[in-house]
Amino acid sequence: MILRLANNKYIREKLRKNKLEVLIYDKNLYTLLLNIKNDPEKFFTNLTHEEKIEFTAGITDADGYVSKDEIAIYDNNKALLEEVCRFLHNMNINCRVTRNRSIWRLRLRSKDSITLFLKLILSLKRF
Repeated sequence: MILRLANNKYIREKLRKNKLEVLIYDKNLYTLLLNIKNDPEKFFTNLTHEEKIEFTAGITDADGYVSKDEIAIYDNNKALLEEVCRFLHNMNINCRVTRNRSIWRLRLRSKDSITLFLKLILSLKRF
């Protein structure tokens, strides 16, 4: 998604000690990414339907897990998880955002919701 925002310009990637370092050489792109970091729920609400699916897949991959009994996504930002949950509800996927100790959790537990969620994520075009 970042490469798409930058049109593949002004970005250089380096792999250091098993970590990907992304260097940005464009002030406008840097400002955009900083705004996303400071208000991710606003960024999410302004995405297209396809981009919201991609974002949801990415946050699940990065900060969540999938099992046969549940899917969960963890984040410090309750408002972001509520926006993702609202998006999923609009597609008849039931989820809840709850506090789990010191972090927030978006959780899907019904078999129907898990099946719909997996179909949604698997609908992404793979390259």
